Amino acid sequence: MSKKALTVRFDEHDDTALGIISKLLKTSKNQLIVNAVRMLIETQSTKLADDMESLSEKLRQYAKHDPNHDKAIDAFAKAEGQHKDPLEGKIVPADVSILDEVGDLLENA
Repeated sequence: MSKKALTVRFDEHDDTALGIISKLLKTSKNQLIVNAVRMLIETQSTKLADDMESLSEKLRQYAKHDPNHDKAIDAFAKAEGQHKDPLEGKIVPADVSILDEVGDLLENA
């Protein structure tokens, strides 16, 4: 597999600590960083996979509980009906031209 170069910036304290560890372990700073990133990827990937499995199971349970989403639809409809919608349109009689309606809106603005 080809390798990709990456610039990493550390503050002085972390760079000094990394240098000391590098000398004690007789390995390069680069190799220490590569190893640390690999460990991070492995642990986070496992954790995220577990989280996704848990979420997937919760969604399956929810789907079994309300397969047609009837409760969610009822809750949405109830919430929509409880509040006045400031952006809701109004019915314009068919005999009124759109230009007249726009003119009325501009005059009342």
